[in-house]
Amino acid sequence: MKIAYTIREIRTSKSISQEFMAIKLGIDTSNYSRIERGTAPLTVERLMAIAEILGMSFSEMSKACGLTEDISEETRPYLKHLETEIAFLRKQLHEKEIQLSHFINSKNEERTFMNTELFSNTRRAYQG
Repeated sequence: MKIAYTIREIRTSKSISQEFMAIKLGIDTSNYSRIERGTAPLTVERLMAIAEILGMSFSEMSKACGLTEDISEETRPYLKHLETEIAFLRKQLHEKEIQLSHFINSKNEERTFMNTELFSNTRRAYQG
């Protein structure tokens, strides 16, 4: 329950709404609310995502939630590695989204050009 309470306290201190959190997590607001009430299961992955949305590292979040005592010394480097890997993958995903956006825009420009050419050719055919 301390985890749920801590998440809520951090979120409200940063003036972030439950709706915003839910959207960022890709879940319904009611499901997010259940997380903060401690009635929904909270995975490590979900806690990591919440930490990132709140602008914290997983280590900072786990310390704030009082989880650091439960994390063994052997596990800490692994968690740090996971944080780094997730950040790297998110950066790659963002770059791919930008590339896809550019590709879609170029295809739309091609389509517009082709439609303009088709219109011009059709107009010339009717005028001629």
